[in-house]
Amino acid sequence: MNGRKLTILMIDSHAEIERGGAIQCARLAAALAERGHSVACVFDATNNASERTGAEWQRLSNAGVTVLRRPLLSISAMRRFGEELRELAPDIVHTHKNRALYSLAGATRNRRSFGWVANRGTEYSLLREPPAWAIHRYWVDRMIPVADAVKAQLIRDGIPPEKLRTIYG
Repeated sequence: MNGRKLTILMIDSHAEIERGGAIQCARLAAALAERGHSVACVFDATNNASERTGAEWQRLSNAGVTVLRRPLLSISAMRRFGEELRELAPDIVHTHKNRALYSLAGATRNRRSFGWVANRGTEYSLLREPPAWAIHRYWVDRMIPVADAVKAQLIRDGIPPEKLRTIYG
C-alpha cells in the first residue's frame, strides 16, 4: 500500500458476530480501522438481532468502525442503500457471502465508483447459483478464496484467475 487512507465498506450477511465468516469480517474491519482507514460494516437487520454485545462488537467499537444494520434482501432497502452508498463514497466494498453480494448488486446495478472485492469461503460450484456466478464473473473486481481448493473450483467455474488472490482462512 502506498500509505493512502481508504474508505472501506464491508457487508456481511450475518446479523450476529458468532461464527467464522462474521468473526473474520469483524476482525478484518477492526484491523483496517486500526491501520488508519475509515471503515464501516453493514450487518443484516433481522428481528432477532442482538444489541451489539460481545467481544467482537466491542472490538469494532474500540477500533472506531461504524456499524450499520440494513435489511439485505429488501428491494426497497437496496434502493435506499444505493443512495447511501453515494454518500459513504467508499473506495472499496468487500462483500462476505451471497446475501451481501446480492444486496450490493441490487443497490448499484453495477453503476459504481468503487472497487468490489468478494470473499469465497466454500468449495461448492458457483454454477449451482447462476445469479451469484454472474455477479462474481462480471461485476466483482477481485475475489478472495480462503483456500487453494476454493480457488481451483472458481477457476473451473470460469472465474478468471487474475481476479483471484488466495488469503488463507
